[in-house]
Amino acid sequence: MNFLKKMNMSPTMKYAIAEGATYNAAYIGTQGFIFTTLSIYFNATPLQLSIMTTMPLAASMIQIIIQYLYRIFRNRKELLVITAFFARIATVLIPISILFDFTNSYILFVVMMIFSIFSSFTGNVWTSAMKQIVPDSVRGSYFGLRNYITSIITVVFTMVYSYLMKTDSTKLGLLIVSTLMFIFFISSVFLLSKHSIPDTLIKKDKIDNPFTPFKDKDFRKYLLFTSFWNFSIEFCKPFFSYYQVAILKADYTFLGLASTISALLSMFLYILYGKFSDKFGNKNTIRIGIIFSLTGPLIFLFMTPDNYIMMTLLDAFITSFAWAAINLGYFNLLLESAKEPSEMYFSLNAFICGISAIAASFIGGNLGNLLQKKSFVIFDHLFFGIQFIFFLEILLRIISILILNRVKTAKGEKKFTLFDILPEINSMLKRN
Repeated sequence: MNFLKKMNMSPTMKYAIAEGATYNAAYIGTQGFIFTTLSIYFNATPLQLSIMTTMPLAASMIQIIIQYLYRIFRNRKELLVITAFFARIATVLIPISILFDFTNSYILFVVMMIFSIFSSFTGNVWTSAMKQIVPDSVRGSYFGLRNYITSIITVVFTMVYSYLMKTDSTKLGLLIVSTLMFIFFISSVFLLSKHSIPDTLIKKDKIDNPFTPFKDKDFRKYLLFTSFWNFSIEFCKPFFSYYQVAILKADYTFLGLASTISALLSMFLYILYGKFSDKFGNKNTIRIGIIFSLTGPLIFLFMTPDNYIMMTLLDAFITSFAWAAINLGYFNLLLESAKEPSEMYFSLNAFICGISAIAASFIGGNLGNLLQKKSFVIFDHLFFGIQFIFFLEILLRIISILILNRVKTAKGEKKFTLFDILPEINSMLKRN
């Protein structure tokens, strides 16, 4: 493709793609129906599941002390690799616990807490470094390509994991899956060590007020959007898979197939949205994604044991258009909104989002505990209690769009129509 030549990727940009693919092969095991199944095996309650799925975002609050860590470590790369190692080595406790039948929910809870805390520092350092490494002019296309590659990995390992989990022995299936996750996590640390990381712009001999970015009016508007959006997502996040696995008793292989369909579509959409983002802006990309995402909770609101197969496939198709846009645009909008030293902006963003995530997990988790065994009938249609959360989620996402409209971007916004998008689709299909 011509756009690959235009990017003129450095070795680190190539290693970052390989690391993202390897990491994602492991990380998908901490998401969706795979992690829900693992949590149920460890006897976790809906509240515990809600908290654990929110931990990565909630733990990011600790990024606010990133300046102090730079005074401890010699350079940015050392901080990156060491925090990644401690985060990912902790996951070895999962297969060990399964092997020796230590299936206490608090074991999984502690592992996810360690993983989340150290990963928050890794994410901050990596993101700020990539802001310097990847040129702004090709940022959308580059991360679109990176997400395209990770989507291929998602397709392959979602099917592999779902097949392994369908074995007669749940213990054996989860043991193999968690062992593979650990191997990929450690492999990703090695690939991180191959990165050439520029040093931080933070002054190591001076500690600045971590809340200084609050003085940036435009960034405050961005923080309002990102905190509310994360609240809306974390509020409902664990209950989609919980509803399918615990209530509808959906087949693991089928859920894996649905995830594969979504990932396959996302592979091509990441390339399309990458070009769209570079041309029309990250804010427009996110707006398109959120509008598409409204269909997700709406589909789950009317999903029943009789129609869940059709509804799940419909959800996989439509929401792939949503999350490909959101994942790409959201990350790039953060890079666009942050000024240097960017670590200060990223850590404050993580702190605010962490607060909203904690609030969402406790409110959503307690509401889930309250509703998990309830059901009610409206107009002769049976609704399970958990489905009430999906209705609230629709309202939260609509409000998120209204807040996004107030965010100002460095590049500004370009108006577009369907006719502006069609040439990009044609270009992608021709693989120019």
